[in-house]
Amino acid sequence: MKGVTILIDSDAPVTGSARLTISCAANTTAEQIKKAQFAYSFRHHNVKFNLENCAILPDILKRAQINYTGTIKFNGALPVPAHFLHQAIGLQRLRFDVTINSSAADTLPAELFYNQGALKELRLLLLCKPDEVALPTQIFHRLYALEALLVRVVQTDLDGITNTVLRNLTSLHFRDMPNLRKLNLDGNYMQTLSAELFVTLPELNELTLCLNQLAALPSGLLRAQAVKPLRFLYRLNLSYNNFTRIEGAAEYANRTLLTRQNIGKISDAPPYFQQYLAQLSTKRYAPPYNTTIINLSHNRIETFHLHSISAATLQCPYEVDLTNNQIKHIYALSHPERSHSDCTRKLLLQFNPLQCDCALAWIYSMNFSIATNWECVRRDGSNYMYLHGQRAMCAWTPKFCPSACNCHYDAQVLHINCTHAMLNSLTQLPRPAQVSLTQSTLDITHNRFFELPSNLTFGYANVTHLYAAHNRLENIQSAHLPPHLQLLDVRNNLLARLSNSFILHYLNESATLQQLYLSENPWLCDCEAEQLLNAVRAHRKRIPDVALLACANLQNTSLLQARYTEVCVPATARRLRLLWLLFSLSLAAIVLISILALYYKYNLELHVWLYAHDMFLCCIREYDLDKEKTFDAFISYAHQDASFVNDILLPGLEQGEPPFRVCTHERNWLAGAYIPEQIIESVAQSRRTIIVLSQHFIASDWARMEFRTAHQCALNERRARLIIIKYGELADLTMIDKELRAYLDMNTYLKWEEHPWFWSKLRYAMPHRKGELRNAGMLELDERQRVYVIGDVELNRLRGQDV
Repeated sequence: MKGVTILIDSDAPVTGSARLTISCAANTTAEQIKKAQFAYSFRHHNVKFNLENCAILPDILKRAQINYTGTIKFNGALPVPAHFLHQAIGLQRLRFDVTINSSAADTLPAELFYNQGALKELRLLLLCKPDEVALPTQIFHRLYALEALLVRVVQTDLDGITNTVLRNLTSLHFRDMPNLRKLNLDGNYMQTLSAELFVTLPELNELTLCLNQLAALPSGLLRAQAVKPLRFLYRLNLSYNNFTRIEGAAEYANRTLLTRQNIGKISDAPPYFQQYLAQLSTKRYAPPYNTTIINLSHNRIETFHLHSISAATLQCPYEVDLTNNQIKHIYALSHPERSHSDCTRKLLLQFNPLQCDCALAWIYSMNFSIATNWECVRRDGSNYMYLHGQRAMCAWTPKFCPSACNCHYDAQVLHINCTHAMLNSLTQLPRPAQVSLTQSTLDITHNRFFELPSNLTFGYANVTHLYAAHNRLENIQSAHLPPHLQLLDVRNNLLARLSNSFILHYLNESATLQQLYLSENPWLCDCEAEQLLNAVRAHRKRIPDVALLACANLQNTSLLQARYTEVCVPATARRLRLLWLLFSLSLAAIVLISILALYYKYNLELHVWLYAHDMFLCCIREYDLDKEKTFDAFISYAHQDASFVNDILLPGLEQGEPPFRVCTHERNWLAGAYIPEQIIESVAQSRRTIIVLSQHFIASDWARMEFRTAHQCALNERRARLIIIKYGELADLTMIDKELRAYLDMNTYLKWEEHPWFWSKLRYAMPHRKGELRNAGMLELDERQRVYVIGDVELNRLRGQDV
C-alpha cells in the first residue's frame, strides 16, 4: 500500500511468534493506513512489532487474541493522537519513543495509555529539545497491571545527546499502579525528589535512580510513614549521583541511605514477589535471588562507617556497592552481626583511595566475609594493592599491655586503647620498640584518672598521642607528660587552671606538641588566670577547640575574650568593696536594733495607735477563745455613778466603731434573782470586766465583790480581764480593799478625762475580735451552782470585813 511499509519475518511460521515492522512515510493519511490489511491466515499468537510515525494504530495491532510486545516511535513531525492506543487491548510490553519539540505536557496527551489494562511493562523514552520536561499528571493512570516502568528524558541537539532535567514528578503520577514492582528513573538529571513520591507504590521492590544529580534524599522519604509503602524494596540503585555522605543530618542523623527498618525479609514477602525476584536475578543479578542490593557506586562519598550496616538493619543476604567513590577511611565502632547461616554479605569498595593501615586491616579481618576485593592505595601513591594476603591483623598482646587495655599496631604507631576500663592509674605500658616502632598512642578516655601517669611509668616516655578526655583531672603537671608528646586531649575534665610548670616549662618550650584540646572544663577567670589567658592567646593555633573555652565564673565569656584587667579586681578595690559591705551590714544592724528598742519601749502606745487606725489588726487581735461569751464587757460601778455610765461610758462603747455589747446590772440583771449569782454570771459571760473606780465604789460591798470575782476569774484563766477606770478623786484611800490596792499597785488603769486618747486606750483594752453573740440580751443562770455561789460570796464578804 502506498505510504505504508509492512514487513513480516519471512522465517516465521503461520502460527506461533512473529516479528512485525510497520513504517509510515511522511504525509501518510489515516485512510491509507486503514487499507493496509493483513490476510486472515495471519494467526500468530505472540507478535513483536516496531511501529514508526503512523497517525493511527493499524488493525493488525488491535486483535485481542494476540500478545503484543513492541516499540512505537514518533519523530515529532506529527502530534501523538490522544486515542492512539485505546484499541490496542493486547499490549503486554511497550517501548514508546517520541521526539518532543515543545514540552511533554503539550505533546503527550494525558489519556494516551488509557484502556491499557493488560500492559505489564512500559518504557517511555522522550527525546527533547527543551531543558526541562514535565509529564502530565494523569499519563500513567489506569495502568493497573503495570509491573515495570522506565521513564527517561534525553535532550537532542547538533552535538548529540545530553541529559535533560525531568521535573515535577509527584505521587499523583503513580497513583494507579498498585502492582508496580520495578521503577527506573535513571538518566533524568533530577536534583531533588518529592518527599511523598513513592507513597502510592506498596509493591515496589526495585528502584533505580542512577545517573541523576541527587545529593541527598528528601528527609520525608526517610520517615516511617513515607517509607512504609516501600516495605518490599530490595533493589535500590543510587549510583552515578552526587551523594557525599551516607548518614542523614539534623533529626535524621541516626538514619542512613541504607536504612531498611521498615523492610522485612524477602522470605516473608508474598510468593509472587519471590518468584518475580527469582526471574529478575537470572537476568541481571547473581543468585541468590533474595539478596538485598543497594548500589551507591560512582558518587562522592568520602567516609564510611561500618556500623551503618548494623544501624540500617539489613537482612542477610545483602550487597552494598560503594565502588568508585572517594572513601579513604573506614570506621568501625561496631560490626555487622554475623549470621549462623551461609548467606552472602558483600561490601564492594573497589576503586576507592583507601588508606592501607592496621586499622583498615583490622576491620578487614573482622569482616572478611563481607569484604570483597578491597584494595588500598600504596603509601607512595602508586597503584593499588589488595588487602588479601597482606599483614592484615595488627592486634597484639605484649607482655606489658595492661589487662584492661587492647594493644595493636600499624606500620607507624603502637596503639594502646584503655577506654571505658574504670582505671585510675597505670603502672606500665608496652614499648613500641618491641615491634620495631618508635611511637605509641595511649587512649585513656572515659576513666577515673585524677592525675596523668607519671613520667617514671615504664613505656610512657614513648607516647606521642595522649587521649585523656572524660576523666577527673584537676591539674596538669609537666612531670606527668611524655617528652615527645604531639597531641594531648584533656576535654571534659575538672580543670580550672593550668599550672605554671605546664605553661612555662612545657607548653612554651615544647617543640613537638601540635594539638592541645582543652574544652568542656570549668576554667576560672580571676587574678590567678593571667598565665592561662596569655597562653591561650599565644598558642591558639595549637588549640583546635580554642573557641569553645569558656570562663565558668563569668557568663558568656570565652577565654579569648577575657581580659586580665577586667577579670582581676585589684586588692585595694577588694578591700574598699569589703569595707562598704561591712558598713552596710553594721548600719542595717543598728537600724534594726533601734527599731526593736523603740518597739519594746512604746509597745503599748504602738498597739493602741494601730488599733485606733485599723492597721495590722491581724497582729493585735485576741485568739478566738471567747466566742461563747455573750457580752464584750461587764461594767461594775456604784449606783451613784450611774449617770456617768449611762450617759458617757455606755454610748462611747456601744455606739462607737466597732460597737461593743455591754452588760450592766441596771439593764441586764434579772429581777428577783440572787445578786451574788448574777455577779458571777455577769463576769463569766463577759470578755472584760470594767471597774468604774470611784469613792462610791470603794464604799460599796457589792462593788468590791464584783471586783474580787472578776479578779479571781482573770487569775484562774491567766488572762487580762480587768479594766479599771478611775472616776473622780479618791478622798478616803483607807477604805480601799487590800486586794484592790495590791492590784492598783501592780497594774495600770485608765483615768477618766475628756480626751481622744482615753477612748483609744479603752477600745484597745477591749476584745479585738468579736465572737458569736447569743440571741438573748439577759444573763443566763445555772440553778445547779446556787449553793456554791452563796458559799463563795459569803466567804468573800467575810474576807472584806477583815480589811
